Amino acid sequence: AARLDESPFATDRRLPAPPNRYALVKLSPKTGRTHQLRVHLSHLGYPIVADTMYGGRIFELEDYRLERQALHAFEITFVHPGTLATMTLQAPLAADLTRLLEILRNPVTIG
Repeated sequence: AARLDESPFATDRRLPAPPNRYALVKLSPKTGRTHQLRVHLSHLGYPIVADTMYGGRIFELEDYRLERQALHAFEITFVHPGTLATMTLQAPLAADLTRLLEILRNPVTIG
C-alpha cells in the first residue's frame, strides 16, 4: 500500500495532515513563482505531493518514492532579452512524475 511519510520539518508538524486523495491540477501563475503555488495550495488544505516545506508528504509505494515537489512547468513564455522575440518553450513530464500519475490513476496499485 502507498504511504505518505511525515515531514522532517518541525513546522510541518503543526499543519493538519493532507487528505489521502489526489488531484492533477493545472495552475497558471502570472509571475512564474512556484512559491506562490505552494503557499496557496497549502493554505487551502491541499499541499503539493512531496512539498515537505508546506505540509506535503513524501509519496512512497513499493519501489517508488517521490522526494521532490510534484511540480512541473509544462510551458513558459518570455521575451528573449537579446532579440526581443517572444519565445514559448515546452517540456515533457519527467519520468518520476509520469510514474506517480500512473500509480495514482490505478487505485488497485495504491490499495
